[in-house]
Parts: sequence; structure tokens; C-alpha cells
Amino acid sequence: MKTYLVTGSSGDIGKSIVKTLLKDQNNRVVGIDINEAEVKKNNYVHIKLDLSNLMEVEKLDIEKYKITHIIHTAGIYNSKNLIDYDIDLIERTINVNVLSLVILVKKLMESSQNISNMVILSSTAGMIGSKDPIYSLSKASLQGLMKSWIKTINCRINIVSPGIIDTKMSRTNQSDERRRHHIENTYAKRIGEIGDVVELVMYLLGEKSSYVWGQNIYINGGMT
Repeated sequence: MKTYLVTGSSGDIGKSIVKTLLKDQNNRVVGIDINEAEVKKNNYVHIKLDLSNLMEVEKLDIEKYKITHIIHTAGIYNSKNLIDYDIDLIERTINVNVLSLVILVKKLMESSQNISNMVILSSTAGMIGSKDPIYSLSKASLQGLMKSWIKTINCRINIVSPGIIDTKMSRTNQSDERRRHHIENTYAKRIGEIGDVVELVMYLLGEKSSYVWGQNIYINGGMT
């Protein structure tokens, strides 16, 4: 049996990944999210946890689930200028977007668990920047993390970096003007859909991508 750990499992993208994985009755999924479970299945385990609280992440008995795959979708996007951040919000954003994953992987490594595949959701903002420098900082750091882990962990790891995707988070934080600008400045001439991202994640989790290692794949409609 494969056991998938999905962070951000109640978010739009995370929830869709969980539902897709659970179509195979041989899969078990462990989800972590600050919100209640969005999925009710016998082969789904939900852990309600604030990933910004690293002390609580450290206490988590994640080892007992015998995790084989990790999909990190948890993320905070505040859409703020640097001057609008305080120290607490900077810390919270980096904790959820980056450091929670570091602690979870460290715990699994310490227990000698056989993680065979990891897919990390980053953002195109990690490459081209954005008006929110803390978000861009957190997403850019995932590239260095992945490139380091690929050298030191016996695990296939890849990054998926979306542009603007039609999720509740993007609709909340992106103005209509910004969304129109995005549409006009992509070759696809549309906002990305959740299914676009999920299909790429599922490809990277499968055997057909078994020779794809250490890549950061941008899925942004050809953003210019």
C-alpha cells in the first residue's frame, strides 16, 4: 500500500489531489490542514494542525503512518507589500510555506522511512518575483531545498510552480484588474484551473515520469 502525506489537504488544490488519490482503494492518504477535513473516506486520515506552529509539527507522530509519498501544497499568500508585513506574519508565512515541510521530512528521515517520491508546490512568483516579497522569498527557497535534498535523500523530488490558478485563495487575494492582466500576458489567454495542476502532480507521482528528477516545472499558461 502507498501512503501519501498531503499538506494543505483542505485547500482547493490539496483537496482535489486527495480525492484523486483516493480513487484507488489501495492508496491511503494522510492530510494535514488548519481546517477541518473536506474528505470523508475510510482510507483518509485527517490531522487538523496549524503548520505555522513548528513546535506542534515537531510533536506530530507522523512516523506511525509509514509515509511513502509527500505532496506539499500548504501555503500562505498574503498579497502584501513588504511594509505591510510584521514579524509574526513573516514568520507564519515562511513556517507554513517552507519550514513545516523541512520538519516533516526531517522526522521521517530520522525514523528511516522509505519516502520514494515527493512533489512540492511552489509558484512562478519564486522565479519572477511579485509585489509580495515574503511570498516570493518562501517559494524561491523551495528550489534550493529541493536541489539539496535530491543530492542527499534517496527520493525522487520535483517542484510544480503554478501561475495564477482559479482557487479561493487567488480569488480572495488577486484583484479583477490583476486577473485580467494575467490573462492578457499569458499565451494561454486564461486563468489556470485546479485540474491543470492536479494532472501534472499526478503525472509526477506516477511511473510514467520515473525519469523526471529534480525539476521545477512551471505551469502558468506561458506567462510573459
